Amino acid sequence: YTYPPGDPPDAGRQLIPCVTGVFTPEPIVPAVMLVVDRSGSMNFDFAGNAGPPFGNPLTGPRRWTVLRASLENTLSRFDDRVAFGMVQFPGDGQCGVSSSIEVLPSVGNADELMAHLDGVPEGGTPTFGAITTAATQLASVRGQALVLITDGDPNCNAALDAATCDCTQPRLGNPPRCNDEETCRDAARVTEGLRGLRVDRGVVTYVVGVGASSPAVVRALNDMARAGGVPRLGGTNAFYSGATETELAEALDAISTRLSRCTWATGTRLGPNDLVVVTVGGEVVPARVADGWDWADAASGDLVLRGAWCTRAAAGEEVRVSLECRGPNCLPLPAQRGEGRGEG
Repeated sequence: YTYPPGDPPDAGRQLIPCVTGVFTPEPIVPAVMLVVDRSGSMNFDFAGNAGPPFGNPLTGPRRWTVLRASLENTLSRFDDRVAFGMVQFPGDGQCGVSSSIEVLPSVGNADELMAHLDGVPEGGTPTFGAITTAATQLASVRGQALVLITDGDPNCNAALDAATCDCTQPRLGNPPRCNDEETCRDAARVTEGLRGLRVDRGVVTYVVGVGASSPAVVRALNDMARAGGVPRLGGTNAFYSGATETELAEALDAISTRLSRCTWATGTRLGPNDLVVVTVGGEVVPARVADGWDWADAASGDLVLRGAWCTRAAAGEEVRVSLECRGPNCLPLPAQRGEGRGEG
């Protein structure tokens, strides 16, 4: 289960010692932070037109309009199954990012989330600061994941050199250079940041590209999606494509379905020598690997499925857990644990 920040560990839960047997775990409500890009380019249409008076006429709806509608639909459908929180970037219409979260992860807060998505997008794309803020908040809850929704290159890194860096805007002057340091492409730092969150803190990141089309943006989003640890399987790109209104809605729906069906609670306090085997659709899932299962919280027996196994569980294949208890404090099968616990 997911706890709001500040709640005591295992609040409302009663864990029992390990019981040898086979049983069906319970799905967990995952804590998910939406990291939403509201930079100026989110006001473009999906073809990249800014509209009058700053650019070519619009050929369709603005990205921001479509994103709000897609999020409203997804949030309403998963409001009781996923604890969504949110941080938007930039937070000041330029390159700033707030150190606090706009909406903390909780079920039933779809209306509050939508209320924070008003206003007109503007400013740069300080992606690194946003993912850092979001992941820091998730450190106090279980079932951790970020969903990064962005339409362009990260920038806003004042430490880069405008004369030598790649630019997210056309070069100016003679010799050509970026307009300033904050328009330098910051994709490498974001990619390493996402990899570090996954490896060091167990926070995975789903990446959704809204209207991404240029080779540089597509390459950056693919790198970020792979570093985040949960790339899209079976598609051309590793990130979830939101290149059209339909694709964006499908991407948000697919991610939410995976999140709500890929984290499971055993309800068991396990010891270091207890043997755990997880199966999906009757097949044994590899343990502690990227395309397999791992602990979301080993102390509480919460596990998460990754890769194709997550996809299969989300499609409805049965998830089962087999325990062989080897510790000195294991209990005999308690009758109240339900049918199936203790088989095998």
